[in-house]
Amino acid sequence: MNAQVTTGIEKSQREKARPRLYSVLTSGSEPLTFKSLLATAGAVALSTAVCRLMYPDFQLSNLIMVYLLAVVWVACRFSYKEAALASLLAVGAFDFFFVLPRHTFAVADTRDLLTFGIMLMVALLLSTLTLRIRAQARVISDRERRAESEKLRSTLLSSISHDLRTPLATIAGAASALVESRELPEANRSELAQTIWDEAERLSA
Repeated sequence: MNAQVTTGIEKSQREKARPRLYSVLTSGSEPLTFKSLLATAGAVALSTAVCRLMYPDFQLSNLIMVYLLAVVWVACRFSYKEAALASLLAVGAFDFFFVLPRHTFAVADTRDLLTFGIMLMVALLLSTLTLRIRAQARVISDRERRAESEKLRSTLLSSISHDLRTPLATIAGAASALVESRELPEANRSELAQTIWDEAERLSA
């Protein structure tokens, strides 16, 4: 019975955490903006410019790494839609500018198709992992913020409780003296009543 209850609690906690964990991944339902499209295209264009400087002194595999870096940057800044678009643009730019025959999307060697497929899959996988890391970082940040808020609330309540205890103790003591000591001189009774009044005013201030 206890094991079932524990399992149910753990499952409930996982279900509550899942929307926060995958909030970034599901943000792909949002429409693309001109700013995100421009940044995505700019990242791929910048990668292409860098690769043009590297080509032909570096192997094509090194150029692919530059494009993958651009895809990761887009995934760090935007949603899954932009990251997927960056992946497609990166494969297209790599094919157009660096794979023979150059400046065309035609493929002379069918083995290049396998290279494009692997490059696209790796780019999409990196995008997904980057977005998941972003989601996990957001969850951790939210937890830390809630913990800090709870700590601040506890400190505030403790401070308020301390501020209330002193006047309440004074009021209780003075009232107790008035009730229990019926033979107190009038001056002392007036002094106790004034004390109760002053502390009550302090609480209401």
